[in-house]
Amino acid sequence: MRHGEYYERLFKALMGRFTMSKLIEIQKAIEQLTREEKEELREWLDADGAEMEREWVSGAQERLQGIKAGERKTIDAFEVLAEARRIAEQ
Repeated sequence: MRHGEYYERLFKALMGRFTMSKLIEIQKAIEQLTREEKEELREWLDADGAEMEREWVSGAQERLQGIKAGERKTIDAFEVLAEARRIAEQ
């Protein structure tokens, strides 16, 4: 798979998951929570965020080792941004 195809699929998947109407629905629901419920939600989100961060760090370390070992190819940031702009304009 071309890198551009990967980023295009990723972008489309992310955009499909978070539509504006869903975000507004979530915001309205949060506004109706009690202070205690909001605190529970915050703790839950923070815990999820910590797990995601651990996974991201682990993945980043693996990618870095692959780059150093010559097993992975790097992509210039300008190239990635240009591809993202091209996808966003479609």
